[in-house]
Amino acid sequence: MSSAILQNKLQLTTPSCWSECDTLKEVVLFKPCTKSVDTTDARDFFCFKDTVSSTELMKEYEGLYQCLLDYGVKVHDLYNYADDEDKNTLDKYLNRIFVHDMAATVGKSIVLGRATAKSRKEEFLASQKILKKLYGPNCFKNMMGMNTQLEFGDLIITTNNSLLINCGARTNYNIIGSFFEIFGAAGFTEMAIVSLPESLKKIHMDLVCGLVSKKIFCAFSLLKKLPVKVFKPFAIIESTTLERYLYERNFSVVWLDNENLNSFMTNYLVINRNVILANKKYAEELNKKFNGFSIEVVGIDLNNYEKGGASVRCATLPIERLKVSNTTVSATTSRLSLIG
Repeated sequence: MSSAILQNKLQLTTPSCWSECDTLKEVVLFKPCTKSVDTTDARDFFCFKDTVSSTELMKEYEGLYQCLLDYGVKVHDLYNYADDEDKNTLDKYLNRIFVHDMAATVGKSIVLGRATAKSRKEEFLASQKILKKLYGPNCFKNMMGMNTQLEFGDLIITTNNSLLINCGARTNYNIIGSFFEIFGAAGFTEMAIVSLPESLKKIHMDLVCGLVSKKIFCAFSLLKKLPVKVFKPFAIIESTTLERYLYERNFSVVWLDNENLNSFMTNYLVINRNVILANKKYAEELNKKFNGFSIEVVGIDLNNYEKGGASVRCATLPIERLKVSNTTVSATTSRLSLIG
C-alpha cells in the first residue's frame, strides 16, 4: 500500500501532544497476537504475569477499540498497515500490544524509543517502521547515542514545558542531552528525573503514578519522598522530592494507598478533562479518589492485558490531543457529549 493511499485512507493529522490530559482525538493500538500464552515456559519467556488466552485478550482489545470510538477518538491499528515481512516478525512478539513503550508524541514530534529487553528490540523496530510509513519521516525524532535506552512508560508530560522521567530498569540517563536538544525548540524547558527503587520491581513509572488533569496528579504515597533532580538548560541542577516538585507546580495530589501497589491503578488513559479510562476493577476505587474533581472513571475489562504486565495507558499511543477551553463539563454527562 503506497504512502499516498495510506495517508488518504487515514486522513492523518499532524501529531500534537502537549499534555497527558487534553482531549484525546487520535490514537494508535496494536491488536494481540493470535498465539496464546498457555504454558509457564511461554509466560516466563514473554515476561507475562500469568497465562493468557489469545481469544480472551482479543475480546478485551475489541472492547478497548470500541470504547475509544464511542468517545469520538480516531483509532488506528498498526497491524493493519504492516507488510507481510513485518507481520511475520510481529507475529512472534506477544508484547507488541503495549505500543506506548516504543514511541510517544511530545509536542509536534513522535519520538522513537529504544527497547532495553532483547525480546522487544525487533518488535520496536518493526512497529516504528509502520509508524513512519503512516505519518511520514518528518514527524519523527530519534534518541541519540548508541547507549541510549528509552521506553515511554517512563515519561509523563507534567506541564506544557516540563517532563517527568524515570531513569530506572528500562530507561537510562543517556537520554538527558538528547531530550534537551530535541524538545528545547518545542518549548520544553525543564526535565525532572526520578529513579524508582529496584525493590519496587516496577519497570515503568506509569505503573506507580500518572497525571489526572492539568493540575491533578495521582501517585502511590510511598513516592512522596522520592528524590527528584530538575534539569534546566544552563541552570544549576535542583534537588527536591516528588511531593515538593508537584507542590511547587501547583498540583493537587491524590495519594493512593500502598497496599494497592501490585495493581495497575495508575496505568489509566485520560480521554478528556472529565473522563478517564481504566480497568473496570479499579473504577469504583478511583471514582472515590477523584470525587470532587468532576472526573468520571469509566471501566472496561482489561484483566488479560494486565496478565501481560500492563493496562490501558501502555496499550495506547496518543497521536493527537486537542486543547479545549476552561469551561467545565459535568462528569455525569453522556459519553459523546464529553468530547471536547
